[in-house]
Amino acid sequence: MLHTTSPSPRPLSFIFLTLVLAFNLTCIVIIKTAGKRGYNKPTRASHTYLGTDYPRTWDIGTLAPVLASSEPDTSRYQMHGADAEAEWEAMTPGHGFVHLGDQHRQFSLSMFHQIRCLGIIRGELVRSEDDEEAPAATELTEHCLNYLRQMVLCRSDCALVPVLGKPDPELYPDTLLCTDWRQVYAAVARNQEDHRQWISAQATSSHVDTMFIPSTQ
Repeated sequence: MLHTTSPSPRPLSFIFLTLVLAFNLTCIVIIKTAGKRGYNKPTRASHTYLGTDYPRTWDIGTLAPVLASSEPDTSRYQMHGADAEAEWEAMTPGHGFVHLGDQHRQFSLSMFHQIRCLGIIRGELVRSEDDEEAPAATELTEHCLNYLRQMVLCRSDCALVPVLGKPDPELYPDTLLCTDWRQVYAAVARNQEDHRQWISAQATSSHVDTMFIPSTQ
């Protein structure tokens, strides 16, 4: 009797596994390629800056890390002195306001809000020293104290600060790793300059329009 040999299942299994492997590799390549393409696209949605349609933070790019030495005994930004008022004012250029969206809606940056609060508390302390009848704390000062308290809790900075000395220990802050605030000031300066140009263009356009209003006389 003539016997026919059936094909061995091993070659079929090998072919099947090869096809599955090739399919999986193809899927991986497609997913990675799509991911790279999507990575280069902006992920943030556009906002109208009308009503509540605005982002929670102002996107000016990634802020670079910088080292900052703690200088509690600096001669700048003092309580009193001819330069104290000007130095504190200079820390919030244009009151720290930025203007965003097509209609240049006004916003304040949290960083500048906090600095303004420090300046307000400083001013209140100076006035209370100069005028004994001045109130110890105004409503604005209380607002600023609580706002700064919330901001400290919000940041939850866990940097370690050495505590030295007994029985009266003192804190000795060391060099800190911060984000580059100079980038923020540069972005605010550009934004405020753009806003000045926008205001100027609006005024010019309004003046031109009034020139062509037909006379009613």
